[in-house]
Formats: sequence, structure tokens, C-alpha cells
Amino acid sequence: MRKMKKLTSIFMAVIMAFGVLTAAPFSASAAINSDQLYLYKLLLKEVHDNPLDYVYLFDNNKADIEKCSFAVADVNEDGTDELIVDYTETYTLGMYSEIFTVNDYNHLVSLGRYGAYPEFYKYGYMVLKASHNQGPGDAIWPYSVYSYSNYSNRFNSVYSAYSIDKNKDFPNEYNPSEDVDHDGVIYVVNDEKLTKAQYDAYVNAYIPNKNKKNISWKKITNSNINNLGAPTSVKLNRGTLTLGVGEKYGLIKTVSPSSANQACTWSSSNSSVASVDSSGKVTAKKSGTANITVKTTNGKTATCKVTVKPAPTSVKVNPTSVTLGKGEKYTISESTNSGSYAWGFSWSSSNTSVATVTKGSANKATVTAKGVGTAIITIKTYNGKTAQCKVTVKNAPTSVKTNPTSVTLGKGEKYTISESTNSGAYANAANLKWSTSNSSVATVTKGSGNKATVTAKGNGTAYIKITLYNGKTATCKVTVKNAPSSVKTNPTSVTLGKGEKYTISENTNSGTYANAANLKWTTSNSSVATVTKGSGNKATITAKGVGTAYIKITLYNGKTAQCKVTVKNAPSSVKTNPTSVTLDKGETYVISESTNSGAYANAANLKWSTTNSSVATVTKGSANKATITAKGNGTAYIKITLYNGKTAQCKVTVTDKNKIRDDFYK
Repeated sequence: MRKMKKLTSIFMAVIMAFGVLTAAPFSASAAINSDQLYLYKLLLKEVHDNPLDYVYLFDNNKADIEKCSFAVADVNEDGTDELIVDYTETYTLGMYSEIFTVNDYNHLVSLGRYGAYPEFYKYGYMVLKASHNQGPGDAIWPYSVYSYSNYSNRFNSVYSAYSIDKNKDFPNEYNPSEDVDHDGVIYVVNDEKLTKAQYDAYVNAYIPNKNKKNISWKKITNSNINNLGAPTSVKLNRGTLTLGVGEKYGLIKTVSPSSANQACTWSSSNSSVASVDSSGKVTAKKSGTANITVKTTNGKTATCKVTVKPAPTSVKVNPTSVTLGKGEKYTISESTNSGSYAWGFSWSSSNTSVATVTKGSANKATVTAKGVGTAIITIKTYNGKTAQCKVTVKNAPTSVKTNPTSVTLGKGEKYTISESTNSGAYANAANLKWSTSNSSVATVTKGSGNKATVTAKGNGTAYIKITLYNGKTATCKVTVKNAPSSVKTNPTSVTLGKGEKYTISENTNSGTYANAANLKWTTSNSSVATVTKGSGNKATITAKGVGTAYIKITLYNGKTAQCKVTVKNAPSSVKTNPTSVTLDKGETYVISESTNSGAYANAANLKWSTTNSSVATVTKGSANKATITAKGNGTAYIKITLYNGKTAQCKVTVTDKNKIRDDFYK
């Protein structure tokens, strides 16, 4: 275990140097100057023409040198490209690779000979994956790891692993006493003998490919040697570009490989529309189109189509004003007058302690509220046109609530809820986030301003949550019941006098629900009767003219019911029956009212009153009736008042018979 721990620490040091757990693949290359290029080509040409001076080839066949490979890349990460020559098509004992560079005296220098098939990684690491030693089952895996040293100017071995199989290697190589787990294979890591499990742990953990350099290998042919340093392609950072007249833009070229000659020429297909200088800076001259082309020394090209539009005469910001809470962010945008264009523009703030602004992609910018107060955000185009957005910053919310805090809906119903923050605080609607605790019961969709729409999906309970930009939250409890299968009005018919009002209601079948907010009341004939939605499940009918109309209730799911409304003439007079009555104290009496012929006043709107409640009181009864109760000796008038103000009276005289009889006997 002591040796295993030591090996583990060495191995993990290499792994951490590679950064294999977090790094991503990358392409490594650096600049190569003409002197380096000349020396590299010279060496490769010598190798190609006189291969037997460098390697052992099969049957001395010089043609086999063209099966070997070379590459130019910055493998030791010193900022300049090295030449790597890999002799793979040779006798096994003659297979090797060699790395060259050019020193400060412009001399070719070898950084050492190494095994064949080298792979290069970040931080100047090299892996040799092949050797005559085979892993279990003939598998070849990284045999040696090297690290480049600036001190020695070489790649030094830091880690190695291999195995000896008694059935595959030479018999004298296998020593049974070194076979730790006696499975016929000796597993070796940095000269330490391990079990297969320990060996596999290293093999499985070692994943350098995440840091592998993407090196382009080429065969050692005259064509490839001659083309060394020649660009394979050139690209521009933009394929299309729109500018305003007078505007400038610097195109960026990328010549591949980066070790190639970077020299390029620039040209314009229409320099009167857009010109370009030797560095790729485009100047828009007049409206129209022009193709800007970059060309390498060997004829590789890339083109950007430039469209030039009129210079802006004005610019505006959307929105022109915005209110934010302290710490909140908000995206604003700009646009120029129709037909014009501006690629280049800048954003600024009049008061960065209140609000700052950061340019974003395209025509957008992000405003960040810093402190309570007011700031002006200004957009300025390349030709000096400006526009402003007034930013008002209020305190950050310390609390938020939903309105309502609970709601009941029928399945399939929609309902709009809203949010509000504590007094004096603010949270912009653009940053409000709505969510649900149970989307199978209720979902929520952000609406305009501080509102959101809840949709009832299935029976049960869900909580709709509002979250502000600073993390403050509130919830609305949503209860979902069955959708109504029927609805009815109460009453189903009613008679009114012209000008009279009447309240009706609706109710659904048992166990179902339809929220009052979504009830829709309509009339079939507004010249006869209109209807106005009231609170809860109620509505008010107003009789407009003599005739018949149907007041309809429609639920959110299309279920309907009707109330038949008959309108008659408004009463021009009313009378009581009787017009006078004498009662004993404590006696009750039922009177009624009636309007002139052809007229009508609904009983619901009849108002009965008394002129003297100590003599007689009156209690409204059913329909057009009322009950008088005699309270004490004297006279009172019971008055009936119709909805349109017409009145009539009944004179009530109250006597006490018992008191009269007592007086008689005296």
C-alpha cells in the first residue's frame, strides 16, 4: 500500500497538470517566420530525397518515406511552431519521432528523438502511445508521458506504464515472481508491479484527450513539403455587413493554418460604394452594395457583402422611459429613421450612481439600476445623432403579494391574477417570473404588465408563485373543480315595468364551478332589456321598452341558460287595497297594491313604509302584498312607493276596544 500511495500521488500530479477533468479540446498553433519555414522545408526535402540516411526502411525502399508523416505546431507552447517528423513506416526498432525548432541564431535544433506516434497536449505534455510492449489482450495504451522542460530544452519522461504477458512476450521477459496477482500478466507503472485492478484504475482514469492538441499531420511528399506554410483557407469574421454612409468597420481575417503566410490583399468590387484599406478597414461611401474580398498569397479568398444605407438623420430609444427597482436590470434598444442604418453607436449614463448601461448584442443595451433617483441613458450614433431614455430607480421590493391570494376555477377555465409590491418599491414587469407548483392542476402564463393568466388543468390544488428580480416571492392558491355540465338562471323569467331594474343570478350543477370573472351576460334585444354584470354570480337587468327579451348567461366552457324578460309600461299611478282600514291594537292586516291597467312594477322593487311606527308598522310580504301590524291608538299612513317614484297610501286607524269597555263600565 505504501508503494501504491506513492504511485497515486505521482499519477495524480500528472493528471492535474493535464487538467483532464475540466479542460476542453483546443487547437494549438503559433506563428512561423520565413526563416523557420525555409529550414523546415530544407530538412524535410533532405529526408525525402535521402531517407536511408535517417531511417531503416523496408527492403531499403525509398518510396516508403512518403508513408511517414510530419507536422508543424507549437507543441512545447513557447509561442513558436516546431517541426515534428514521425517515422512510422520503418522496421520496428527504427520507428521514432523527432522534434525540431530554430534557435535565436537561426539554426535548426533538435529537441530530441522519441518513440513513434506522438500525441501532444496542453501545458507542453507529450504522450507516446506505441511500443513493443503490449497491454492485456494486445491493447496498446499510453506507454510514456513526457513534459517539456525549458531548462533542458527537451521533453522529459515523467510517467510510464506497460505490461508483460507470458503468452505474448518473450519467455525470458516474464518472471512469475513479479506477477502480483498471478494471472499470467505483469502490470508495471513507473517500474512498480501492480495488480490488474490497480493497473486498470490508472488506465481508466487517464483521459488526456480532453486536452489533446488538434495537430494536422501530412505525409512526407514533395507536394506537402512545397505547400508547407501555404494557407489552406482564409475566412472573414462576417459574411455580410450593413453600414450607414460615412461609417467605418474593420473586418477581421483568419488565415489557416495559423503557421501559414498571413499576408493578404484586400479589394472592393465597388469602391464608390465601399472602400477597403490594407488592414481590412471598410469605409461606407454611398448607398449600394459592394463585395469586399481578402486574398492570400496563394489565391485563397473570402468575401463579405457590404450593404450601405443612408446615414441616420434621427435615432430613438425603446422605451423612452422606464422605472426599475434598485439592483434590477432591463434591456433597451435603439432604432434609426426608416431606410437608414448605423452599425456603430455608443451608450452612456448621465448618473452612474443611479443607473449604468452596458452595450449588448445588435441594437440592444442593458441598464442596471444602482441607486434611487433619476438618470438619463443616451444613445449616440457614429454620426452624432442621439436619443435618450429616462430611467427612474425606486427602492427594491421588500415584499410582494398576489391579487387574489386564492381563487377557485372550473377545469379548463382561465383567470387573470396580478402582483404588487410594498409601497414605494418597484419591480419592472419585464423581470417578473411566474411558476406553478403543479402543472397538472394549473399552469401560468406571463401576461402584460404585472399580470399573468392561470389555466385550470385538472382537479386539485396548485400554488402559483410570483418571483421578483431580487428573489422576493408570493403565492396564490388555486383550487380546481369539475367543469360545469349545466347552468341555470334564477329566476328563469321575470316581468318588469319600463325603466325598472332587477337582479338575477346563475348557478351551476352540484360539485362544479365557474368563476364569476368569466361569466358573460347578454341580451337578445337591448331595446327591450339590457343586462350589466354585477358582483359574484349576479347581474342587473334594466327594462328599456315594452316587449320581450332573453337574458343569457354563458359560462367559460360554453354552457348557457336564459331568463325571459317581459317589459310592460311603467305605472302612471298606483293604489292600495284598501285605501283605509281600522284595526284593534295588536291586530294585523294584509293589504296589497295595484298599478294602472297595462302597467307593471315588479314586487322585488316595491317599498312599503309607515308615517308613524308607534301606531302601525308594515312588513313587505310576497308579491304585491304587505302586512300591517297595529301598535297603538291613533292614525298612521302606510305608503307604497314604486321603482319610478309613484306612490299611494292606506289610512290606518288603531283603537283599543278593551280600554273603551273599561270606560263604559265605569
